Amino acid sequence: QQAAYAWLAMNVVLTGLCAWLLTGELVRRSGLTLSRGRVLCAGALGLLLVIDRLRSEFRQGESDVLMLLSFTLGLVWLDRRPLLAGLALAFGANLKYLTLAMLPYLLVRRRWKAAGSLVVSCGLCALVPALIIGWKANAQALATAFSGLLRLVSPEHAGETSARVMPISGDLSLSITSFAARTLGSGQLTAGTAGLVAAVFGVLVVFALVLYARQGVPMFARTPELDARPPLAAVVGLEWIGLIALVLLFGPQTNPRHLTLLLPATVALSILIVGPGSGRNRLWAVAAAVIGFAACSLPPGGERFAEEVRQWRNVAGPGWGLLVMHLILLVVGIRAWGPKRGTDAGGANGAGTL
Repeated sequence: QQAAYAWLAMNVVLTGLCAWLLTGELVRRSGLTLSRGRVLCAGALGLLLVIDRLRSEFRQGESDVLMLLSFTLGLVWLDRRPLLAGLALAFGANLKYLTLAMLPYLLVRRRWKAAGSLVVSCGLCALVPALIIGWKANAQALATAFSGLLRLVSPEHAGETSARVMPISGDLSLSITSFAARTLGSGQLTAGTAGLVAAVFGVLVVFALVLYARQGVPMFARTPELDARPPLAAVVGLEWIGLIALVLLFGPQTNPRHLTLLLPATVALSILIVGPGSGRNRLWAVAAAVIGFAACSLPPGGERFAEEVRQWRNVAGPGWGLLVMHLILLVVGIRAWGPKRGTDAGGANGAGTL
């Protein structure tokens, strides 16, 4: 019981720290000038929008807050301390693998130090437990963990010693990938499942390409030096948030409590709502926040709505709702904080107006 209270206190403190760090980092990247009151208001609103998920996280004593901390520190240190950014992501990868999704992005954006640090630190972090449990036990633990990944896609081929990981079609998963597996794949990763997921992902890529082209945001012709200052620094922040969203939306299993990782997105929306900018941007940010909150919280639950909740999750209702929320955030965020049409992408950014 004492350990549970200590873990709860740590999770609460780390969640508040993440909200504070994310708010300050996104304000810095967007080039905005906000009063301390508005910064605190944005952070508090961001927490409020995921309070339902945080409540489940705290009550169950899970480790998703540590994953949130890993993603947060990775973004905060990305420009100024890339080696530490890679180490932070590697720490998270040794918990749930999710932060490894950042490696391709780091390579595409030519963040060589952060990418190299992530790869090397991943191996080092995997070996650290051997100092306590011994090399043989640590090797067995790693084998058990890695074989659990096989259970995700092909449960019948997983060994008896594999980690008890839910299959890709698990009823609790809210991801689009799990929806495809339940609908087309007979509960497994088949060609039909992969095809549907690839089609949705392809639509998102085309959407991003068109949006970037219309707003004058370079997709690939960028350097870490340009990406480190507004307005492209804000685009990097939005891309980081988008990658976390892709992990949740297309991951093999995304339970409701994993949506604690939505905090970076809700903080960004909150800054758009309480910060300076056009009324149209603010209205769209409010709409996105409402859609995301409703998708995750409705139906209300309880025995009375148990069947409705089951059906909503079976069709990945929360996943589709969060997809819409993130698309709105990307559009509004780039319009408000990104390069202005007809200006140099590496130049100064007029804060928050269209």
